Amino acid sequence: MTERTLKELHSLILRGLDDETAGRYRRRNVIISGADFRPPEFLQVQAHIDAFFQWYAHSAPELHPVERAARIQADLVSIHPFADGNGRTARLVLNLELLRAGFPVIIIPVEERGTYYIRTWIVPPPRATIYPLWSK
Repeated sequence: MTERTLKELHSLILRGLDDETAGRYRRRNVIISGADFRPPEFLQVQAHIDAFFQWYAHSAPELHPVERAARIQADLVSIHPFADGNGRTARLVLNLELLRAGFPVIIIPVEERGTYYIRTWIVPPPRATIYPLWSK
């Protein structure tokens, strides 16, 4: 996966819904309703994405494919690079990683979304170990 792939996937997800921001990193700060977590400021998104892809290229291959897919999903949601569609994009990337490794996709039923959101934001990923930028 590359940064271009990430943007293209996001663009596909938002096609027809928000063509103006589809495939583009956000240009404003956002707040995630219902979460205490605050994503990085929009001016820091590119640096976080660069660090993410550096990790993806060098450290991610050492992880078990399921752990790698989960980390990728959690990290992309935490960086929150887009104005909308971050969760959908991150879940799609998670499933692409699983499929590439020969695993089945993960489907989160609508009735379970509340639990998924709670678990995603109550137990955030260990960002400082992946991205030194998070601690700045």
